[in-house]
Amino acid sequence: MDTFDRLIFVVFTIVVVLQLFSMMRKRQYKTARSNIKNEVSSPVNTPQVIYFWSHQCNQCKTAQKPALNRLHKLLGDSRLMITSVNINENPEKANSWDVKTVPTTYVLDVKGKLRFINNGLTSEHKILEQLQSIQVKI
Repeated sequence: MDTFDRLIFVVFTIVVVLQLFSMMRKRQYKTARSNIKNEVSSPVNTPQVIYFWSHQCNQCKTAQKPALNRLHKLLGDSRLMITSVNINENPEKANSWDVKTVPTTYVLDVKGKLRFINNGLTSEHKILEQLQSIQVKI
């Protein structure tokens, strides 16, 4: 196999991986939207963060939960609702939401519409930016 063939193979592999990732994200959004309609009761004018976590997840305990707590303290109950779901105690809920990793956060706007999915650790700053993009006043 010469250099050009290797390059073609690498490019093809990257394209296939990106397509698979895109398909998985679309499926996760579709699944989450379905669950929002069935499970989430959105208070009027209150955005929500649905937070999936596990006791075994170190990042959940030491980074993601404290970041969400700081955001909640900054915004208060009237501007942010956080729903915490332990995947060990609710594996069927994690499955039905198509949670692939913990921590995972779903950000819903004031109408209960899914706006963002964050797979893995997400900084306080990034979630704050997401909330600001859906018109949450800081």
